[in-house]
Amino acid sequence: MAYYRTPHDVTTLPAWQALTDHRKAMQNFSMRDAFNEDPQRFNDFTLSSAGLFLDYSKNLINAETRQLLVNLANEVGLKDAIKAQYDGELVNSSEGRPALHTALRRPVGDKLMVNGVNVMPEVHKVLNQITDLVGRIHDGLWRGYTEKPITDVVNIGIGGSFLGPELVSEALLSYAQKGVRCHYLANIDGTELHELTSKLRAETTLFIVSSKTFSTLETLKNATAARAWYLAQGGSEAELYRHFIAVSSNNAAAVAFGIREENIFPMWDWVGGRYSLWSAIGLPIALAVGMSNFKELLSGAYTMDQHFLNADFEKNMPVLLGLLGVWYGNFWGAQSHAILPYDHYLRNITKHLQQLDMESNGKSVRQDGVPVKTDTGPVIDEEARQGIVDHIEKARRENRLLKELEAPGEGTFVAPTVLRVNGIKDLEREIFGPVLHIATFKASQIGRVIADINATGYGLTFGLHSRIDDRVEDITSKVKAGNIYINRNQIGAVVASQPFGGEGLSGTGPKAGGPHYLSRFVRQETKSGTPQKLVGADPTAVQTRLDQLKPARQAALSATAMPGVTGESNRLSTFARGVVLCLGPDAADADRQAELARAHGCVPLIVAGEASGAGSIPFVLDREDLETLSGFDAVLLWSDVADLRAARIALAKRSGPLIPLISEADPSERLLLERHVCIDTTAAGGNAALLAANA
Repeated sequence: MAYYRTPHDVTTLPAWQALTDHRKAMQNFSMRDAFNEDPQRFNDFTLSSAGLFLDYSKNLINAETRQLLVNLANEVGLKDAIKAQYDGELVNSSEGRPALHTALRRPVGDKLMVNGVNVMPEVHKVLNQITDLVGRIHDGLWRGYTEKPITDVVNIGIGGSFLGPELVSEALLSYAQKGVRCHYLANIDGTELHELTSKLRAETTLFIVSSKTFSTLETLKNATAARAWYLAQGGSEAELYRHFIAVSSNNAAAVAFGIREENIFPMWDWVGGRYSLWSAIGLPIALAVGMSNFKELLSGAYTMDQHFLNADFEKNMPVLLGLLGVWYGNFWGAQSHAILPYDHYLRNITKHLQQLDMESNGKSVRQDGVPVKTDTGPVIDEEARQGIVDHIEKARRENRLLKELEAPGEGTFVAPTVLRVNGIKDLEREIFGPVLHIATFKASQIGRVIADINATGYGLTFGLHSRIDDRVEDITSKVKAGNIYINRNQIGAVVASQPFGGEGLSGTGPKAGGPHYLSRFVRQETKSGTPQKLVGADPTAVQTRLDQLKPARQAALSATAMPGVTGESNRLSTFARGVVLCLGPDAADADRQAELARAHGCVPLIVAGEASGAGSIPFVLDREDLETLSGFDAVLLWSDVADLRAARIALAKRSGPLIPLISEADPSERLLLERHVCIDTTAAGGNAALLAANA
């Protein structure tokens, strides 16, 4: 019976035990000594095939390691498993499908049966369809609604429908064809579409909508936005077919969108998205580099397929790299990979490989559903799991465990657990796991509870369930958290309704998706000055003055109603950041900074040479003192690069909340804090079930 139907427990095999013993013997392995003792090491641990060169001589291995790893591959029947995949057997056991992206690069005349049907004629039919489209566009025969030829192609996709084509098109930029420019759109932030379309003309732009199901939310959102832009630019519904084509297996949905059936390129369920660049998903690649180069790409992949299928394991590039992953993950405890592109045009290979690896490996069960006993990829490690388990066990010893469910016996799982705590002070660190902490208190103690929460220095989200309007208003005015949710799930801010971001150790602002967010991506005008000669201000005197200052009142400076669904109130308010150190560097600059701080409700303290205003300190503060002073929330400084850098380094060394260094000429948005309050006005407050039910 095929290996994929009866997978092994590899830890019981003799080869696995031999590797375990070998690892102990390799404890003192020295790479330097290995090269000194074996002048042929580089030659022995390098390979060339299919135009690629592999140097694996700088790994923690020797000839014995390689042989033992190959023995393991042989014992598990890897050769039969490889053949089963290439023969179209149902190696995808969870979906009962083959995994046949390899079929996409097989030559004309090959025969490959899937469920009794030879799929190769259909594969080459689609390849001919791609060839025809690419030729028509490159020859100027595909024309837009004004009869002008297509000059720009925009690929709309996400994940495998985006990462692979983008990577290859960029990597092969030196082969780019003149006359047609290819662009990629995956981000659903409207800014990216706006920036892209500002460079395009609808009459000469073709959109490729790449979605196997034609239901991928992100892809459809961008496709709909692109459609609206096309219509707004003068295009018509009747001629939409000239500007939109699809790569999909859902013809009906694509036709409903407005794409003609002859402009739909099929996908097959035996091609995974992350491996799909060899299919019609690779249309943008073919358009970018030309059809002949695209076919050369397919030919190169086929050559590597043959190497993988036929080469002895000792000289098989993919097999050796896979075995090295097993060696490091299971015997050396390595939990991560470093992908370091050697060329600027390969900069996106990391994102593509990340998807290939993480979606293919890292499985917690074998193909028969039995939990694995080995690491299968760069996934969360045992150390992380053990830290959570230790936390739970401590609570168990202290009789604070309220409820615990079961978890699988194998793998890095943690059972969902409920623990009792006295308050937030009992939590010394954040527990990244399925652990719920419950503290009870009397209603009269709510003020202390809020004070304890604020004292942690963190302020990302806060949730409250209450029927009492006055209590809601009182608590929301006191909690220092960026997002506050009343009578609803506090997980998951709604885009365009609930700008997201925290305070203190949870963020520096402005809030993502808020009205001030865009400015953070715009080059701001800075104001520079000449540093004053250091006449060191006494840090003790500065600290004394800071201790005397009262922080800005916590009344909202402004409030804006945000859009939301019926029955939900969304309010974004701004607050003064607090105490601001105004460092000039000269007295005039410091005075202006203080004026700006007061205008935004903040409390300024001027520490600058020759300052003369009431309460000012007429000395230059040593920038290193910013590391140890306390009681301030921001620093305003208009100085040269070196001076700003010194201040920035000192602030970065601080523990506690993140303190912004503001050098912009207009610091308005940096002097404000934003808090968003979302209230489910239809919910019966105090119902704990809402936390789980009202997502």
